[in-house]
Amino acid sequence: MSIKLFKQAYATQIDLEPKMFLTELHMEAFLIENPDILSISDINSKVEVIQTQIHIKGARNDSNSDGRLDMLIYIKGDKPDEEFLAVVELKKGKLGEEHLSQLHDYLRSLNIFENKKEIFRVNNVGEKYLSKKMIGILIGSDIDSDLKAKFLAGDTIIDDVETFAKKASSFNRVRFSSWDEYEKQQRGNGIPDKILFIAKYVHDYFKYELDLNDKDIKYTSRDFSLNNPNGKRVKVFAYCTFSQSSLKIYFTYLGAFPNFPNVKSHYERYPNQYFVELKKDEDFNNDIKLLIKKSYNDILVRTIEN
Repeated sequence: MSIKLFKQAYATQIDLEPKMFLTELHMEAFLIENPDILSISDINSKVEVIQTQIHIKGARNDSNSDGRLDMLIYIKGDKPDEEFLAVVELKKGKLGEEHLSQLHDYLRSLNIFENKKEIFRVNNVGEKYLSKKMIGILIGSDIDSDLKAKFLAGDTIIDDVETFAKKASSFNRVRFSSWDEYEKQQRGNGIPDKILFIAKYVHDYFKYELDLNDKDIKYTSRDFSLNNPNGKRVKVFAYCTFSQSSLKIYFTYLGAFPNFPNVKSHYERYPNQYFVELKKDEDFNNDIKLLIKKSYNDILVRTIEN
């Protein structure tokens, strides 16, 4: 895996200003609710939180004291060799060498099979995870420059266990600067050409129909969003996510329920939001185009109301 340093943020329908988590427990709670933030960006993976606050007896090498691991997660990709048991350590502030050392202490303890087996037993972790390859993940609000250099040089591996770092409180959602870069990433994630073709059609249709500039389209590792340049607090009028079999478009709509095939309510999470699932070219029909064009105008209404 080539990418070792990440920035991550989740945002839909609003502009965000950077804001720190108050405590590590707040970070943990957020990640439990949004586990896919912990996925590995260069594989198409899903994340399961196995256990939190795991007690590890005698884990700290420098003091021979016990440790408490923040999170243990299971990451599963599409391929047989893309399964990982990840040891996750959370820090509210800047990541430094001492935090990498702490994570490595936990990894050393878990890299001894009998230790791992006992730790799992005491913390009610299923035996099915014992054989999974381990990785380490550090999460903080920033990273020390020397430690960052270590990651970029690949100098953070301990006992053949790879370590990753993520920034937890940066709200920079832009990951790719153009459709071409983004499409290459999605193709690398195994998204089929027919789904990418539909996505490009949707992308280009609204870009030219609504006269959007390049800066009005944002690309992240999992979706691309279409933004209303005249919106203020609210800007995103549609965002699109991929799967192996379809493209989903989420959009705001302030009118009565749009009773069209493939349109479903997303109301349980976001009021006035719906999504449509496109599996073939003809699913992107005139009804859907009009709904999403209206979403562009509804964003202006919501901006005024807010």
